[in-house]
Amino acid sequence: MNEEKERVLAVYPTVKGFAWLIMEGVDFVVDYGNVADKDSEMLTEKFSKIVDEYYISRVIVERFGTSSTRKEKARELVLEFKKIARTKKVKTSSYSKERVDEAFCPFGSFTKYDRALSVVEVIPVLQHALPEKRKI
Repeated sequence: MNEEKERVLAVYPTVKGFAWLIMEGVDFVVDYGNVADKDSEMLTEKFSKIVDEYYISRVIVERFGTSSTRKEKARELVLEFKKIARTKKVKTSSYSKERVDEAFCPFGSFTKYDRALSVVEVIPVLQHALPEKRKI
């Protein structure tokens, strides 16, 4: 029997819109990209289109805590994404920044760049999308 893998869409709000990644299982990247637009309605329409076109079965978003420094626009966008997923009967999962920190800790990945390197080690197809290391 051929068991179908869950198709997961992870989204991350950015200053200009949102980044997204679709995976089947833990090692197969279906597609990924960035959506940039100042208009929140356009962003939610693009999210909805991605969910429909790729037959998404689960959406993963950030869970904002009370101490989160994320901008209100990012919070509102995530709430809108969750609402769209619910209307389409797509499961949602959310993870706090603290939970993500815990998950990467065993790999010694404490910065966003270190985390990106850890991900590329497991999913080499994303190597070309690796951001440049920030100079601080």
